[in-house]
Amino acid sequence: MKKPVMYSGLMLCLAFGFSARSQVTPLVRQTPLPKAALFTNLPQKSNITTARIEKILESPVKALISFPLSATEVFKGVVLEKVRKNEHVETINIRSLNYGGSLLTISKIVRDDKPVSYIGRVISMDHSDALVLKQENGQLYFSKEKQSQVIVE
Repeated sequence: MKKPVMYSGLMLCLAFGFSARSQVTPLVRQTPLPKAALFTNLPQKSNITTARIEKILESPVKALISFPLSATEVFKGVVLEKVRKNEHVETINIRSLNYGGSLLTISKIVRDDKPVSYIGRVISMDHSDALVLKQENGQLYFSKEKQSQVIVE
């Protein structure tokens, strides 16, 4: 009677040993795979007028919008939401229809003692670059930037 108990104990130990070995730890990638650039057809700097930004900000939710990014490239998208946090900040979010589903966010900031300012960016989490709306000497433009310098993943 001792032999069947001893054999079953041995079989149980072998089963646990094989079971533990079959649980392989998956490899963890330390560096992310490189992402493709989205805005390769655009110049480093793309001008946009204040009037164009204001027209975009006036668009209602679900509206289709489009505006030129260069002589040959046009941004097309649909307004997802408009947010007015207070009387000083207004934001619009637009999903691109032709740039890989990227998201355009533009905010208008109004301060009593300073001129109106605009901030914004076009970002796709699947790509390595982004467009950042900048304002310099009263002129607005989109500047191509590395996504890693615009947001932290």
